[in-house]
This record gives sequence, C-alpha cells and structure tokens, in this order.
Amino acid sequence: MLTKLETEQKIEFIKASIAEIPLLSKMIEKLYISENTVYSEVDVNNALTELLRSDSYGGAWLIHSQGVIAGYMIIGNAFSVEFGGKTAFIDELYVIDSNRGKGIGRKALEFAEVYAGAKGFKYLRLEVELSNTTAQKIYRANGFKEHERYIMTKKLK
Repeated sequence: MLTKLETEQKIEFIKASIAEIPLLSKMIEKLYISENTVYSEVDVNNALTELLRSDSYGGAWLIHSQGVIAGYMIIGNAFSVEFGGKTAFIDELYVIDSNRGKGIGRKALEFAEVYAGAKGFKYLRLEVELSNTTAQKIYRANGFKEHERYIMTKKLK
C-alpha cells in the first residue's frame, strides 16, 4: 500500500489519519469557499472519518512541500463499466494559495497515477469547476480529457 511518496522537489504525500481531520477540514473549508460550495463541518468531518477508517473507500493525503503543509488530495475508489471496472476518482485536490505555481498540483497528479496503478485501477478521473481554467490547463497538460457531458448530482435522503 502506498502511504508516502517523496519527490525530488521535496514534495511529500503522506497518508492522512483520523488525527488530521481538523487540519483537513480547515483546508476543505477554504476550498469550498473558493468554489462557492456549501461547507458543513459536521458532514465533512463525518465523511472524512468514514473515509480514513477503511482503505476500501480510497484515502486522503497531506501534501508537504519543504516540510510544510502545502495542501491535500482525496482519491476515492469507484466502479464504472464504461471505464473498464475499477476506477480511481480524484475527489478533491487543494493546494494552499502560497504554494501554487510551484508544480505541486502536477506532482499530485503523478502521485495519483502511481497510487491508482498500484491498486489496479483502469482509469483515473476527476472533476473541475468550469470556471477553474488554471486547473483545467494543468489537467489537460497531464493527459486528462474532458467529456461532452455534465456531471449531475442528486442528494439522497
């Protein structure tokens, strides 16, 4: 199981534990605010607790750059007949503002590919806000392609 990867740029991806939920939750709140997404601390903390209790759902990683927290990434496990079965999904990728433009997002995508490949996933997918053109450029440059469809969501009771 891949729990830590260090790159030549001193960027580390360290698998998060339940003890890091408060730190993750604060970064998630910042991401959600920047994307005009509703943030509920209780819901986020409950979801993180469930995610971090079992590798069967995927995992969360803290991204360290030069020994300092630079962001986080959450990868979920999914299944898609269209995409050949086991599919990894980058649910969230957040780089703290002061760390942007330093290649951390690109390294996070590389880490996600290594993780997904090691787990036997057929594809790696993600979603990005239509207004986030900077991230879209990074994703395209790293081999991601958009589909001619919308992701639609319905909350279940």
